[in-house]
Amino acid sequence: MRIQTLWSALLITLFFGLTACNKPSKTDSNEAKTASAEKAPKPKLKNPTITPIPAAKAIVEKPAPKPAPKPVVPTAIPKAKPPVAAQGPSPALFNPALAKLQAPTAFTVRLETTRGDIYMNVNRAWAPLGADRFFNLVKAGYYTDVAFFRVIKGFMAQVGMNGNPKVNAAWQSAGIKDDPVRKSNTRGTVSFASRGPNTRTTQFFINFGNNARLDKMKFSPFATIDARSMPVVDALYNGYGEGAPRGKGPSQGQITRQGNRYLRASFPKLDYIKRASVVSVKTAAPARAATQRPQPMAATQRTARPGPASATRAIAGPAKATERAPAKFSVTLETTKGNIVVDMERAWAPIGVDRFYNLVRMGYYTDVAFFRVVKGFMAQVGISGNPQVNVAWQNSNLKDDPVKQSNKRGWVTFATRGPNTRTTQFFINFTDRNSFLDRQGFTPIGKVTAASMPVVDALYGGYGEGAPRGKGPSQSLLKKQGNTYLRKAFPRLDYIKRARITAAAQAH
Repeated sequence: MRIQTLWSALLITLFFGLTACNKPSKTDSNEAKTASAEKAPKPKLKNPTITPIPAAKAIVEKPAPKPAPKPVVPTAIPKAKPPVAAQGPSPALFNPALAKLQAPTAFTVRLETTRGDIYMNVNRAWAPLGADRFFNLVKAGYYTDVAFFRVIKGFMAQVGMNGNPKVNAAWQSAGIKDDPVRKSNTRGTVSFASRGPNTRTTQFFINFGNNARLDKMKFSPFATIDARSMPVVDALYNGYGEGAPRGKGPSQGQITRQGNRYLRASFPKLDYIKRASVVSVKTAAPARAATQRPQPMAATQRTARPGPASATRAIAGPAKATERAPAKFSVTLETTKGNIVVDMERAWAPIGVDRFYNLVRMGYYTDVAFFRVVKGFMAQVGISGNPQVNVAWQNSNLKDDPVKQSNKRGWVTFATRGPNTRTTQFFINFTDRNSFLDRQGFTPIGKVTAASMPVVDALYGGYGEGAPRGKGPSQSLLKKQGNTYLRKAFPRLDYIKRARITAAAQAH
């Protein structure tokens, strides 16, 4: 019994000993608490000044002392608004009260548009108040980057709401009194738009057709479009039609408030006046100007823009193209996208350079289209817009020059139909990959300056390859019908407006 009692006591002791081993000690309890405290999410700091915001700011601010080099900023500003810089700052742009200049008796304005140049002949005797207002707006640079926002086929093309809402706000109440209607609203005439009597401000429209009914509504023409510019007017984009709310076109209220930002986002196909400038002035007596018809004004414009006189010389053909070119010279091609300067050296291709020099001096490359622009390949030009000129030059083939330069980006080369068939057409290479043309006998005669290549790259290439291989212009139809065919069927083409010798040296 004693042994059993002792054995029972020993079992009880072992039992309680094992149970006690499973209970945490004070040390174990503290460690557990610490571990659970580490695993638990840290409480959010209530005091915002303790948060790591200063450190984050330091990271952001480190580059701040090293901004983009400051010289870049001044250069970028003029590029962002080149037309405004070209016109120069004018207090009258934001203050109509300063627009007090009296217009000349007659003057010509060039509207440089996204479709090409439009020449307006203004006659102050027709509408003195309207002519004065227009003259002041042009001088102030108002018509810079301004959209033809309402173009209705068969009716008229309307323009004159500024792309800057602040400028619109300055002029919206600057109405002028009406002029008596002395000239009818016929095709090509230009009148100010209005909201009623004595509300003319800045908007004007060009009549597409005979809108004589507007005469009774007191719309007073103050100018007429030169006949040679009307194809450009006819080509203005009219796909949006009447403006809101009557149609699906732009809302004048939205233009007033948001300017060109609204137009470019919602109506990207609109055409624009890039810049307007007075290019000639006539100072005839007012009495004579009152009876003057618009046609004599075109003679003034022809002085600034070679036309028939140049064509007459070019019609003389190769028999007069006998001058020897200088050893080195430069040619400026004034195009609808900007100026392209070509450096020439007679040593590169004497026969071809002599021909090009004579064509430029004779005025051949006046109003001549880049009719074949194939992106990534080349831009081709040189068929005259005058069929008579094409007839005169069609058999004026030149012998080939040896190929001394390669057909790489920027190089200018005569086009051919085969050996010894160069006449008047030339092309500008877009890429270095055209060196394969060297083996085919295409001889470069000049090189476009690096500064002019962005203008070449911007030439309209949407029509692509010419007919019959592509959808672009047909060379045979262009030769037969000239620019009449191009402007009707391919209105977006770019043109050489004029070519001129700009620098020459007789020796190397």
